[in-house]
Amino acid sequence: MFRIITKSKKSKARLGELAMNHGVIKTPFFMPDATRAGIKNISVEDLSVLDLETMVVNTFHLYLQPGMSLIKKFKGVHKF
Repeated sequence: MFRIITKSKKSKARLGELAMNHGVIKTPFFMPDATRAGIKNISVEDLSVLDLETMVVNTFHLYLQPGMSLIKKFKGVHKF
């Protein structure tokens, strides 16, 4: 569910919250697309510094590499 917190008086900009199964994402937000290698070459340390609330991943690509055994080890894509 999306909830608008405030609207700009000068433009159509707005601040909001998007409630998801795993938590709330504050909008607007930066959401890198891992499918297009937007985060492929970023180290785990650098990713943690970015403090991303969400990202897009392609589960088929994850199935191909690193594979289902690693995804299962983490108990799903979200925890991976």
